Amino acid sequence: MIDKAILTYIFQHQYDLTKVSDEDKLFVRNNKQTTFYLPNEEDVRIPLVLKYPGIVHSNDTFVYKYMEKIYKPLYETVMTPPRGYVSKESIIIVGIAPGFSMSSFGESNWQYGPSSKTLHEMLSFDYKWYFTNVCKEYFFKNLYNVEMVKQYYPDIIKELQFFDGQRIIFLGSYPIYDKIIDGLELKNYIKVTHPSATRYLRTEEFMALKDKIKEFCK
Repeated sequence: MIDKAILTYIFQHQYDLTKVSDEDKLFVRNNKQTTFYLPNEEDVRIPLVLKYPGIVHSNDTFVYKYMEKIYKPLYETVMTPPRGYVSKESIIIVGIAPGFSMSSFGESNWQYGPSSKTLHEMLSFDYKWYFTNVCKEYFFKNLYNVEMVKQYYPDIIKELQFFDGQRIIFLGSYPIYDKIIDGLELKNYIKVTHPSATRYLRTEEFMALKDKIKEFCK
């Protein structure tokens, strides 16, 4: 049975950094570097993967390889490490960098804020998501930082090589995505509107975007 503290966290989770309780901040800090075995309860799989700050898995051997080859050497000390479902069937979500906020406390990426809420709405039909960014530190005031992108490029290449052949969804449109696609000779990927820009979409356009992602993930 899934731990009661985790159930409480994922079902009370909200999307306003200014309202995150000290208790929830402590939960994130204590769990963003932990692994958790995916439970059988269907009603908690999706919210767990979408909102848990650490790693969820269903194969001890595969997640061990991931932790040893990718997480520990590359991302154990960064502000916002990857999170989500680590599996051979994971669908990889790639953003450019964690969002900047004066209220950030080192939370795991895509946990809080309006963009996080929108992203979770876009992905609410499945539990197989693995979330990462090109850069694991935010751009100050969200201003694109070329030097940080250059610094993290070798790491994101190694990370995506680990998930070789799996489906990848790129959020937004950045030149570095094309470099990654060309460098890894990716075939199974799509680019979609970044969640922060969906506010400019009409309702029917947003639903079409959600359907596009769902169709890609079949």
